[in-house]
Amino acid sequence: MPRESIPVAVGATPSVAFGRLLIIVSEEVEKATKHFQQALLWAQAVLVYSNEKLNHLMNQQRSHAGLMNSTYHHTQSLLPALKALAKSLHQHKMLMTTCEENYATLQYLMDVGSMTKQEIQGLEK
Repeated sequence: MPRESIPVAVGATPSVAFGRLLIIVSEEVEKATKHFQQALLWAQAVLVYSNEKLNHLMNQQRSHAGLMNSTYHHTQSLLPALKALAKSLHQHKMLMTTCEENYATLQYLMDVGSMTKQEIQGLEK
């Protein structure tokens, strides 16, 4: 799906499906496939639209006392999905850190491997 269409697709999604959609997105983030950036765009769109829906429910709640239950249910249904997304993002961040450290180590080893014995001994002094 083109990246410009993601907000439109999420906007057309019923708010009750946001939790399931976030879980699917967090699974894609966890896989860290070539579609990682697209998964992040989906996550961003879902979070933006779910926040707008929540704000809308909160505003309605002020005028109708009976909607308190609806707002509570909506936020509670998103919590597991938000936790799954946060976990996936944290795992991806840890993986990126490990990759960067490994890359730096490999660069160092390649640099040392190309040095002569005299250059290495000069560094030790």
